[in-house]
Amino acid sequence: MAVMGHDRSARGRLAGTGAVILLVAAGLSPAVQAKSDKGLSPAAVKNAMRPYVQAIRACVERQREIKAPAGESLDLSFTIGNRGKVRAVRLLSAEHAGTYLAGCAAGVIRSVEFPAFSGEPVVVPRFPVPLQAAEPAPLPPGDDIDDEPPAKPPAAPPRVRAKILRRLRSAVPAMRACIQETRPQDKPPARRKRRRKRRRRARRKPRRLQLVISFVVNPLGRASDIEIATPAHRTDHAAGCVTGVLSFLELPPQQSESYTLSRVKLPPL
Repeated sequence: MAVMGHDRSARGRLAGTGAVILLVAAGLSPAVQAKSDKGLSPAAVKNAMRPYVQAIRACVERQREIKAPAGESLDLSFTIGNRGKVRAVRLLSAEHAGTYLAGCAAGVIRSVEFPAFSGEPVVVPRFPVPLQAAEPAPLPPGDDIDDEPPAKPPAAPPRVRAKILRRLRSAVPAMRACIQETRPQDKPPARRKRRRKRRRRARRKPRRLQLVISFVVNPLGRASDIEIATPAHRTDHAAGCVTGVLSFLELPPQQSESYTLSRVKLPPL
């Protein structure tokens, strides 16, 4: 991994073929030396990303259940602001545009909290997520797989549900940005039709997604079992973005019991 600090000539960008963060089975690759004392150190970036590696692997496995992902890696680029928040995520591998995997990985990366630093934003130019299938671990002798899924926790009481939904609204900007960043790009129209379509598009308001989701909140305030109930978007990049962002959102803790929130209508995304 290479993370370069403040560089006035490159405006904080990481450059060079060696400036790559590698996501490998054991974690993140060793960092090459940074070229500046300002900005984020490679070790700081690696340590901040470590708790999120397993979630990105889960994105790959879920995509494999939907449809085997193309290519050997999903390639992303992202920008870290000096408050430690990810400002933007860019999809580099065009074959993954519109997929659950692209949205989910981007949503997880948008949830990473980096240390605050001085200087200009830091850009990680390429973050490759390997897509090779992992061999399933063999079951110990005598262990049988239980085909019966565990019972869902009870529905959240109205007051608890209201508190959780208020907190959920704070994640809407991150979900919205993720969906815009990982959606398929429209093909450029023919030259003679371009001006007419541009005028028509200017008169139209941007169309936003209206998603309905269900999830479980555990006693620590973490969401799991996230399901997209909107049929047209159950397995696309929008579902991935919502899942990735919501997986690390700090919701109100429930002390001793998990609750299910069903049919939650998100604000337009």
